[in-house]
Amino acid sequence: MNVAPSVGEMFLMSLADTTMNKSLRVSKVSCCVVNCSSSYANTSDDVKFYRFPSRSYEKNRRKTWINNVDRTLPGNKPWEPKENDRICSKHFVGNSKSNIELHPAYNPTIFPK
Repeated sequence: MNVAPSVGEMFLMSLADTTMNKSLRVSKVSCCVVNCSSSYANTSDDVKFYRFPSRSYEKNRRKTWINNVDRTLPGNKPWEPKENDRICSKHFVGNSKSNIELHPAYNPTIFPK
C-alpha cells in the first residue's frame, strides 16, 4: 500500500534537493569583471555564467562586451578574454543575457563602482 508523503516529509525532500543542487556548484568558474566576486561556489543557481561571444557574426558584440568590462593588463595593455573567461548574469539587465539585439540585456551594462 502506497502512502502519500506528509507536508513535513515533502518539505524535507525539497530541502534535500536544494542542498544537493547547491553542492553540485563546485566548479572553479568565476566572473572576470574586476571587483565582482561571483563564482559557482558562492552563488545560487539563479546566477549564470556566460562565455564571451565568439562566433564570426558576433564580432561587434564581443568588442562591446570587452569594452564594457573595461579591463586592462599591466602596462595599460588591452585585455582579451580567454576561452575559459566568463561574465556572470549580475552584469545584465534582468539578471539574464538576451540574444535579441535591441534588448537592454544584449550586452553587459551593470558593473561595480
